[in-house]
This record gives sequence, structure tokens and C-alpha cells, in this order.
Amino acid sequence: MPKPPRQGRFNRGILLLEHGANVAQTGQYGMTPLHYTLERHQLALLVALLAQAVEFS
Repeated sequence: MPKPPRQGRFNRGILLLEHGANVAQTGQYGMTPLHYTLERHQLALLVALLAQAVEFS
């Protein structure tokens, strides 16, 4: 069962997206924000990331 969303992470994620965060940027282990969002079951943030990725392409 997915974990309940954490509003703080969601708000920070949205704030970063609004300020032009690079959704394709990889971290230390080669994972993108999309990978981390999926790993943490943050579906609302996942939708926002996908919308931003479509605009980015």
C-alpha cells in the first residue's frame, strides 16, 4: 500500500518546478526526480513532474 503523501515534500517539489528546476537532472546515483518520486509513491508530485517534463521536451 502506498505511503500517505507528505505535504512538505510536495510543496517543495512544486516550488522547485515553478522556479525552473531541471526535471532531467540526475543525482549521485543516476536517478532523476521522476525516479525518486516513483520510489516514494508520491503520485501527486509525479503528475506535476510529468507535466513539466512534457513542457521541457
